[in-house]
Amino acid sequence: MKFKKLVLISFATLMILSFTSLIYAKKVVEPTPHEEDGITITLYNSTGVFTKGNNDFELEFKKDGKMLDVGNDVTVKFYMPPMPPSMPEMWGKGDSKLSKTSTSGLYKGSVSLPMGHTWQVIVKYTIDGKSRTLTFDIEAEE
Repeated sequence: MKFKKLVLISFATLMILSFTSLIYAKKVVEPTPHEEDGITITLYNSTGVFTKGNNDFELEFKKDGKMLDVGNDVTVKFYMPPMPPSMPEMWGKGDSKLSKTSTSGLYKGSVSLPMGHTWQVIVKYTIDGKSRTLTFDIEAEE
């Protein structure tokens, strides 16, 4: 009888813990690659979700499926256009020049977003002496 109670209590505890972890688990979102002229750029962070406030991120460059070093002059800006009638444009804080990592084609940065919503990400880099800009959207949660 004691063994049955112990098994039942253990099972109930396990179910409660499993259910609780599902409620509080953060969703992880796979990053979306963006391609231009055969170069794939992927922006991601540890959770896959950008949020209001501080966000550390990595930016990855690939060509033909292989990491691509695009040099030291890589910048990223986060921009939200104005929303009439009363909200002016906004820029992320702390963004701009990225740091190279020890992995070729992988750069690190951080940004503080003042609010959750749709943000335009503006990536500027130079390859083969040609300056390039790629713009795409991300969603940031509150």
